[in-house]
Amino acid sequence: MTRAKHGGGIAEATEYPAMSMVRANAEAFADAVAGRAPYPVTYQEMIATIAAFEAISKSAESGQIVSVAG
Repeated sequence: MTRAKHGGGIAEATEYPAMSMVRANAEAFADAVAGRAPYPVTYQEMIATIAAFEAISKSAESGQIVSVAG
């Protein structure tokens, strides 16, 4: 379930059916490899995710805020 509050208004709740994210990712990757569809995550988004994880790791080690470039 996702909960969101928009602009100070009333909170909304949205329920989504259960699904396997691992399976969905594997199917999206297979579709991209086969040329049926583009992979839904860009290289830039992948790099940004890795940068965020690296910053989290450095922050956890040092106890300091770590900036993410980009």
